[in-house]
Formats: sequence, structure tokens, C-alpha cells
Amino acid sequence: MGFLEAYILYWKNYINFYGRSERKEFWYVLVWNVLIWGVLGGLCSVTGLPEIINKGVTFSQLMSQSGLLAMTLVVIWAFSLANFIPLISLVVRRLRDAGRTVWLVLLGFIPIIGHLIILVLMCFPSKKENY
Repeated sequence: MGFLEAYILYWKNYINFYGRSERKEFWYVLVWNVLIWGVLGGLCSVTGLPEIINKGVTFSQLMSQSGLLAMTLVVIWAFSLANFIPLISLVVRRLRDAGRTVWLVLLGFIPIIGHLIILVLMCFPSKKENY
């Protein structure tokens, strides 16, 4: 499975909580999402969001500041919302592939430590006997 194929499969399996996902599929998707978040973060910096937030501007004032800034915030919100369910389904499939219980996905709701534990669990190799 290639770099782009993994990301396309990620979106095709949007709500597929059954089956398995290989390690490289998970890591390829993670790299894609980090790259996209980097672009969105750069776009926020270009539109001046950090400076505006430091001034203590309210949300309604923020949205009336700039059309590009408002559009950037909407894109970030939409991308975050669109990635929520597929990322959970990918983690569930990856946990199943590693031979772990899928209930470990609930660790993701624990700030910082839960995310680190899940990241470590994603590193375990596949269990071949479960195929």
C-alpha cells in the first residue's frame, strides 16, 4: 500500500469499524493529516490569527475582521469534524490488527496521556494468527 493509497482508503472506510488496518496505513494517514494541519496552521499565520487572538478579540469580532480569516477558520473546523469518525475507525481497526481490545480507543478521551498510550499501541506489529 502506497502513501496516497492509504489516505484514499482512509476516506473510503469512513465509518468502517470492522476489519483490520496495517501499521503503515495508520502512519501514512497520520503523516497526511500532519501535513494538512501544517498547511492550515500556516494559513492561520498568514491571515494574522495569532495577532488578533492576542488582542483579546471576541469570536464575533474575529469573524467580522477578514473574509479570508473566517474562511480559514471554517475550513479548519470542517476538517476537524470530518476527520473525527474516520480517525476513530482507523484506530479501532489498527487495535484489532494488533490483537488488542477495541475498547482501548476510549483512552483517546484522556488528554495527553491517553493519546500517547494510543500512539504507542499503534506501533505494535500485526497478529498473524487472527487472520
